[in-house]
Amino acid sequence: MKKNVFWLTATLVLLLGFNATAQVKNLSIEQVDNEGKVPGKTYRLYAVMTHEEDRVLVIFGDTLNPLIIKASKPFYQSPNGGGMAKDSNRKMVQLNDSLRFDSWITVGGEDNYDCNINVLNLSLQKFEEEGGPIEVTTDGAWFTLPTDQISKAGSDKKILLGQFTTKGTLDGQLCIMGRDAKGENFQQKGLKFNSKH
Repeated sequence: MKKNVFWLTATLVLLLGFNATAQVKNLSIEQVDNEGKVPGKTYRLYAVMTHEEDRVLVIFGDTLNPLIIKASKPFYQSPNGGGMAKDSNRKMVQLNDSLRFDSWITVGGEDNYDCNINVLNLSLQKFEEEGGPIEVTTDGAWFTLPTDQISKAGSDKKILLGQFTTKGTLDGQLCIMGRDAKGENFQQKGLKFNSKH
């Protein structure tokens, strides 16, 4: 089912074409004050969009443009969380600091109330169990549906893509498919980020 939903979303985006110019201005990393409640520093990764109402629908990697999210030291993983924001129960997050600063991926949402992402050909096992990297080198993705309002940029023009806690340096690259505020589809590949900058 998840595979069918992804391919339906990707096919719709492909059929409609990529007419829009680049909508992702850059990827931004912002440090979150975790008050020393968990080991390391907590970062949030955002896609900074050109306009309000621009949407991110698919974060992907392929053979020519791999998706890599890694850190020089392992990612912190709460035993109560998971690899996706939707795995974190909002009430539990408010009560549990280890869960509040867990590492996860998303499109817009930060807990189970507002996050409806799915994955295709993307294993989060090493990320969840060992604090290892997220890597896609042959057609894999995480995605949301075009109807999900949380995938839309607000007045700050940012869309949350993940939260990562580590004692090391965070860096990587990814590709994004989405739809701009005018309804035109776009695709951008090889977008890079690094917590040193």
